[in-house]
Amino acid sequence: MAFARVAELDLKSNKNARMNCLCMPVRVWAIIISTCMLLASLLFFVSDLTMLRLWVPSSARSTHIVLSLHAFVFAVLVLLCVLGLIAVSTNSRRLAIWHQWSSIGHLPLSIIFGIVILAVAFHAKNSDFTPLCAAVGDDNAENPSCHENVMIIRGILASLTVFVWLLQICGTFVNKMYLNTLA
Repeated sequence: MAFARVAELDLKSNKNARMNCLCMPVRVWAIIISTCMLLASLLFFVSDLTMLRLWVPSSARSTHIVLSLHAFVFAVLVLLCVLGLIAVSTNSRRLAIWHQWSSIGHLPLSIIFGIVILAVAFHAKNSDFTPLCAAVGDDNAENPSCHENVMIIRGILASLTVFVWLLQICGTFVNKMYLNTLA
């Protein structure tokens, strides 16, 4: 039934211009995307700070700089998500425009630092993670199970990074559609 309704939409009318291909108001999608991005960016920000505290003291200075910049990029994304939620809740076109352009500007930074942090994580030796294993309470930091979990952690990191990029790209299109409804 919902798919039949999609076929009947007249995208030129004002009423239907506020709906997207999933037959939900664009405003709802803007709230959903901003909330998901807020949660994901908070997760990355907290994990970067945790890694700085646990892992970096024993690793290279370059790793410290990369993690610090990555944490900063996600702190900015947290602020952008909050700005987006405020723009949607107040129906402010000015805030929505500012959020749209700052999100577009933030996306390349997120991709660049995401690639760098993935390169650091995937090029690090398993022995580099020994302080991290010791910090999480593993009695024997040289235990092979700890180092086997490093591959799982790398996979989760890569998956979450790509997920955040996709959310940001989708958010850019949803923001554009939301701006069209405010016009």
